[in-house]
Amino acid sequence: MAKLKLKQLGKVLSGSLQVSGSSGVTGSFSTTGNISGSSSSTGSFGHVFVDGKVLIQESALIAGARTNADDLVIKGAGSEGVGISIIGSDSYFKNLNFGGVSSNRDAVISYSGTSDNKMTIGTTKASGIINIVTGNGDESFRISGGTTGVVSGSSTSTGSFGTLKTAGHINASGRIFESGTSVIDHATAMAIVFGG
Repeated sequence: MAKLKLKQLGKVLSGSLQVSGSSGVTGSFSTTGNISGSSSSTGSFGHVFVDGKVLIQESALIAGARTNADDLVIKGAGSEGVGISIIGSDSYFKNLNFGGVSSNRDAVISYSGTSDNKMTIGTTKASGIINIVTGNGDESFRISGGTTGVVSGSSTSTGSFGTLKTAGHINASGRIFESGTSVIDHATAMAIVFGG
């Protein structure tokens, strides 16, 4: 077997280098260009640190990401769709956390696979608000106020319930109807009218 004696080279090598077989690097490896493999190649890494934005693209799409949501972009045009999976042990939480400079958990979407099988969507702030919006960001539904919370909808929203029970007051600025005929009407001498 032939052996090659190596000598110290300069810090910069120009031209092309091709390695047939396996090669190893002890220490750090950095590049200012691209590292690419074939479409069917597999790379295995313990950790990947990216100082910038990441695009995972199965196929090219015309639509681009919004400028405030383009740090991680996943594109796919296959008939099976595109998605993200968070898979963990049955006994532990699977989390998607939202944080800032002073806190790494200001809000969370979390699933507990323990005996309660609970899905949690919320904030960790006492004054936190959860909004559901539609259209151009119009608020349709709001949950706020912590343990003494308030659930509210837009002025034109409709809630449908089989039974409504309350330990306090029911306040209405209009009429309360039953099946469209019987009515509790504060505007006409505080009357309760049955049959319309």
